[in-house]
Amino acid sequence: VLSPEGPRIGVGAVEPRPRRIASAEAAFDGTAACTDKVAMVAAAAISPMEDPEYRRALVRSSVARALAEALR
Repeated sequence: VLSPEGPRIGVGAVEPRPRRIASAEAAFDGTAACTDKVAMVAAAAISPMEDPEYRRALVRSSVARALAEALR
C-alpha cells in the first residue's frame, strides 16, 4: 500500500508469520526508479521457510509489480 508516509510492504506465505519489511519501506525514495532496489531489499530481508530461491524471487517480483502499479 502506498500511503502519504510511503509504502507499506508486507509479506506472507514466505515466512512462518506475515510481517512488514521496514528496511524495504525505508529504501523507497518516492520515484519509480527505485522499485527494483526496494524489491531487492525486500527479498534479501526475508527468512524463507523453504525453497529460498523461489520465495525470494516471488517477493522480488511481487514487490516490484505492486510498487509499479501503486505509482501509476
